[in-house]
Amino acid sequence: MPHHTPPRAQAAPYTNAPPTTGNVLHWATRYDWLVQSMTLGRAGRLRQRMADLMPLQPGNVVLDIGCGTGDLALRLARRVGATGQVIGVDPSPEMIARARAKAQRHALALDFRVEAAEHLTIGDQSVDYAVSSFVFHHLPREIRDQALAGIARVLKPTGQLLIIDFLGEGGHVLTHGAQPTDSLDLLTMLRAAGLPPIEQGGIPFFALGMPSLGFVRAQRASA
Repeated sequence: MPHHTPPRAQAAPYTNAPPTTGNVLHWATRYDWLVQSMTLGRAGRLRQRMADLMPLQPGNVVLDIGCGTGDLALRLARRVGATGQVIGVDPSPEMIARARAKAQRHALALDFRVEAAEHLTIGDQSVDYAVSSFVFHHLPREIRDQALAGIARVLKPTGQLLIIDFLGEGGHVLTHGAQPTDSLDLLTMLRAAGLPPIEQGGIPFFALGMPSLGFVRAQRASA
């Protein structure tokens, strides 16, 4: 009788994506290439500017919401050092798998979790700084409200949230087929969540096919 070699076990497909009505990016293998192409090879410089907007100190606990493949989280981990902690959450299992591989490759201890922004499992008042970059335009209005409420819950008293996203003429966030909003609406949502804005501005940076970038920094009201 012919000898049949049993087939090799195949890696199971990602099936643990959390339920969410926000847009989820599953193309992790192409994401980094796309970002580098759109930024003309200057993605690292953009992330440096983003990180500089956060006055981090060694020992801080940082939450990166919608961390993607983890590049910003890795940069933040170097800033908070061995005594700090960076937690990255993203609803895409593919993105988190790639982020974990990068952390292992760079010998950095980060906590990457498959979680949606509106379903955070982090403990109350445990985070010094939260950052969300290029995420809010992927979220419907009701999910934004839920996400902000969760962020307010996990931030320590006077903890800060930094939101970075696409801002166009008149303060409108321009999107690639996602959920549009405007900066005034975002400020209203932040205040309603107990996260009054303390600073907003633009981020001078040119990238192909991307509108101008802006940020809003908010601070959790003291307990």
